[in-house]
Amino acid sequence: MANTRVRIRPTRGVYTIGALSLAFLVASRTTGAGWLTVLLAIALSLLVMGLVGPWFAIRRLVVTVNTPDDAVAGRPFDVHLTVDGRPQSGRLRLLEPASDWVGATMPATGTVRAIAQKRGVITQVVGELATATPIGLVWATRQVTVTIDPPIAVAPRVESVAFATLPSSPATGSEAVGRRTGAGETVRSIRDYQQGDSLRMIHWPATARLNRPVVKELESPDAPHLVVRLDLNCPPDEADHRASLAYGHIQRGLAAGVPVRLLTAEKSGPHAGSVGSMLEAGRRLAYASSGVPANPLDDDHAATVVHVP
Repeated sequence: MANTRVRIRPTRGVYTIGALSLAFLVASRTTGAGWLTVLLAIALSLLVMGLVGPWFAIRRLVVTVNTPDDAVAGRPFDVHLTVDGRPQSGRLRLLEPASDWVGATMPATGTVRAIAQKRGVITQVVGELATATPIGLVWATRQVTVTIDPPIAVAPRVESVAFATLPSSPATGSEAVGRRTGAGETVRSIRDYQQGDSLRMIHWPATARLNRPVVKELESPDAPHLVVRLDLNCPPDEADHRASLAYGHIQRGLAAGVPVRLLTAEKSGPHAGSVGSMLEAGRRLAYASSGVPANPLDDDHAATVVHVP
């Protein structure tokens, strides 16, 4: 946990006690009354305690954070906080991601609602603590930065888009099955063997387990699917908008029940891969960055490719 310097903000009470101390000092020197000297000593003691106490108290607070793995920009999510230290009253808030001020009697454990305003990956949570312990004359505030692992993958907002028209499959059923066998095949399901089925389509492990011949149903390589290519070589605000558009296309594709593949660039280079859920897509979009995104496959004839922008 990284700390920053403590800032002191006086309240009106400081000026009131300061003015009283000055009045007691002048009066005691003028009249020589002992009781005024006693009042002066009390006022100065309160002033010193009120100024120094919060500074020491807030420096001893230790914050730990527990965050979710995923979030969506603009939507609130829960952050679990634990503040350890000497008993005192105060308040706290998060700055990145942002939350409202909440009061607490420390040591304390609780949950605050935070909002990440932008897409991206949050690796550090920045918070702010404030206390006026022990007598409320000044507020001492201190920022703390806590590194989190794993980070929070903040998906973009979903932008409404028109659904792209998918091409019809040029090969289906046994025609497609016959064209895709071997190590690269994708098995969709199995079914009982029927007369006329190719022997090479028999699923031998399942046949041995079920004690009856069954054959593989394969995914067609030419089945209609959606490819979303996202280019984020633009200013940050425009990049977030483009990511939201890509998220919208993915949402429409998944809702229609078609396979979706996302092509992006990340810090490590071009990245391509299928996304089977909005959660998975959101994580990919959170890590997407500027750079040259991956390109569609040359033999991807059955794909509808959406370029964003």
